[in-house]
Amino acid sequence: MPNLDALNLIIAVLALFVAVYSIHYTRKCNRRKITISNGEFLSDSIDPPIAFFEIHNISPTPVTILGLNFVTPSGEVIFPLLNHEPTQTYSENKLFSMPDIIPDYKYVKPLDAPCILQPYSSIELSYFFERPYDSLLVKITCSERIHCFKKVQSFLVHFSNIQE
Repeated sequence: MPNLDALNLIIAVLALFVAVYSIHYTRKCNRRKITISNGEFLSDSIDPPIAFFEIHNISPTPVTILGLNFVTPSGEVIFPLLNHEPTQTYSENKLFSMPDIIPDYKYVKPLDAPCILQPYSSIELSYFFERPYDSLLVKITCSERIHCFKKVQSFLVHFSNIQE
């Protein structure tokens, strides 16, 4: 009967390895991961520059975004112009002046409240700033852990299409 004890021990050790691997695999698959892409600044002579970017949830679990902070590469915290509205322009005619249509992209889409980002989805955000920046550090705060054991992750976003 000693062979039966050795067989039971081998089966128990294999079951332990399978259990440890399944815990590791489950934790690895349920990790939350987000990225930022498509950073772009648009500026004109009438309104302050607008920063556009997208936040992507590239994980299989939802992420709740609580807030964003913006920092320059030199470490200065900057705040977007949240109360600015696009300026209305008018086309002059010989008889009357007619208001121009304000394009949709001029109305910014800030993160006003906590946002639940579903798995493999994204959200496009835009903010007015005092001046355009080549790059900004965007700090995202979530209600779940998104980076190691932290609920905050920073992304260096390089902006393109700076027009003045």
